[in-house]
Amino acid sequence: MTACFRNETIPPGWTENLKLIDHRYFYHNDNNEIGGYTCGLVRDAVANQLLELDIAFIDTEFLASLGDFVHNRSVVGFMVEYAVLASIKSKGLKHCEGSGKDMQLRFFSKSSEIRFDIQNEPVLYRPRDPNYKTIDGMIVLVKTKKRPAKTEKPKLLIFPIQITVAKKHANSHETFLLEYRKWAAEKLSKFETELTFLWITPEKRDDVPHNRSLPWPKHREHYIPLEEVSMDIWTKYQEAEAERARVEEEDDEEEEDDEEEQDDEEEDDEEEETKAEVGEDQRSGRVTRFMARRS
Repeated sequence: MTACFRNETIPPGWTENLKLIDHRYFYHNDNNEIGGYTCGLVRDAVANQLLELDIAFIDTEFLASLGDFVHNRSVVGFMVEYAVLASIKSKGLKHCEGSGKDMQLRFFSKSSEIRFDIQNEPVLYRPRDPNYKTIDGMIVLVKTKKRPAKTEKPKLLIFPIQITVAKKHANSHETFLLEYRKWAAEKLSKFETELTFLWITPEKRDDVPHNRSLPWPKHREHYIPLEEVSMDIWTKYQEAEAERARVEEEDDEEEEDDEEEQDDEEEDDEEEETKAEVGEDQRSGRVTRFMARRS
C-alpha cells in the first residue's frame, strides 16, 4: 500500500494479499510494477485506517519521495499531514502542555465522541472523515488533582490542529469556534478550559491572541513551523521545495527558449514577406515602364 502511495515498485509477494486490496482504487503498472491510486479520497481513508491500526507506513523513506510530486500540491499536503500526525502521536508536541511524549490516537465522527474521562493523559483525536476541512486533529488533555478543593474544576486543555503547506488557507480557527460552539457550551462549563488553536506550516511563526467570546475563553492561535515538529519532516520538505524550484527554473528557461525561437521564426517570416513585397513592387514598376514606352 505504501508503494501505491509513493508511486514506487510494488514489493514481491503482493499477490498473496489480493483480497486485502481494492483494485478499483489501487493498482500497479504491468510494464514496470509501479504502484498508484485513482482516488485521493480513498487514499486518505486508507491512510486513516493504517494510522488507527498503528501500522507504520510513514518514515523518512516515505518523505524522500516528496520530490517526485513537486507539481502536485495535494499529494505533498497529504504526505506532510500524515507525517506530522504520526510524529505527534509517537513523540508528542512540545508546544502542548503535558504532550511531550507518545500519546493515544482516537478517531471521532462527531464531537460527542470526544471523551473527558481519560485523565492526566493527552489524547490525539483525528476526524474519521478524510474530507473533513475544519481541523486535521485535536489534542485533548484533562488534568485533575488527587485532592482538589470542593469548588475546583478539572483543567481542560484543547489544542485543535490544522496542518497546511498552502500559502493561503481558509480560516479554520473561526470555523472551529462556530462549529464546536454548542459542544463547548455543553461540556466546557464543567472545566477550567484553556484553548490554543495550532497551525502547523512550513515556516511561519506567530502568536495571535483572541479575547473571550462565550462559551470560548480568552485564547490564542499559535503558528508552529515544521522544523519544531520534526527536523526529518522539515529537511525532506526543504529538499522537495528545492527540487520544485529547480524544475520550475528549467521550465521557465525552456519557455524562454521557445519564445525566442518563435520570435526568430516570426522575424524570418517578416523578412520573407518584405522581400516578396519588394520583388512585387519591382515587377510592377517594370510593367508600368513597358506600357509607357508602347504608348
